[in-house]
Amino acid sequence: MSDGSKKRMFAEDYFDLDDLRREQRQKTGAKETNNETKNKSRLIVNLLTVAIIIGSVVLGYYLFTVSQYYIDIWKTNRLSQQGLNIQDDQSPQSTPGLSAAATAPGEVNIPGDAVPAGTPLGAAPVTRQYIQNLREVYNNNDDVVGWLTITGTGINYPLVQCADNDFYLKHDADKNPSSIGWIFADCNCDLNNLGCNTVIYGHNIKGGSMFHDLRYFADESYYKDHRYITLRLNSGDTTWEIFSFYSTTTDFDYIATTFDGQQAFGDFVALTKEKSAYDTGVGVSGSDKVLTLSTCTNRPDDSRYVLMAKLVQG
Repeated sequence: MSDGSKKRMFAEDYFDLDDLRREQRQKTGAKETNNETKNKSRLIVNLLTVAIIIGSVVLGYYLFTVSQYYIDIWKTNRLSQQGLNIQDDQSPQSTPGLSAAATAPGEVNIPGDAVPAGTPLGAAPVTRQYIQNLREVYNNNDDVVGWLTITGTGINYPLVQCADNDFYLKHDADKNPSSIGWIFADCNCDLNNLGCNTVIYGHNIKGGSMFHDLRYFADESYYKDHRYITLRLNSGDTTWEIFSFYSTTTDFDYIATTFDGQQAFGDFVALTKEKSAYDTGVGVSGSDKVLTLSTCTNRPDDSRYVLMAKLVQG
């Protein structure tokens, strides 16, 4: 076979090497493109799966938190009603000689509507028994120390106090965990021998519970319709006349319970009157005993609503 015949046969029977390499590169590129597309699709599916899982967890936690919040509100209302039933059992008629309008020599005559119906203005023996009855209602909780009321508002709760100011931020009067917390007195206050400034805390619950209604005292007309606070303690029933309402940051130490003498306390209460959203016309001095109610405003600046009253009976 001639050389020319061999060359022709070679050209007909065999691929050109460059064409072969080119074809391999095209196949490899197509395969890589296909693999890249698959990888991208797989990544998108994985990301969507993770997003769905995270979204489901967040939504589940939110729904759980919201439902628990409203369950806690329901429990709070139920617990409060248990205590109110004790009050109803001790009406003024069942305690001879005691009434909402009763006064001792030198004391002011408080309007009868300053004290809620069913709440006698009792002396120490009466209120001691009443508070003991309350403790039995609340699982024999010795932290129950009284009952706080502002007539005509939603503030009408048993008062508790323990060794710190943290526990009742997240527990109810039965000592069970609760996002609502409870109304509690500052651990530094002596409720058996009232000091110059008795401080009581409570959450501002949007559903209307605890100290939510303090916010309404920003309206002077609301204050005029709710001028008095009643506080039942082991030492007896007390009535307080509101003299100031304001909002403040925690930079102002309005929760101080001890002062360097009567003059220092007088300067303090004078400053709190100046801070008031309006002039109540109620005089207060360093010789008075003061009750301070405090709650969050729920604003971003972490400020507080503060309602202050002076002791006028008890």
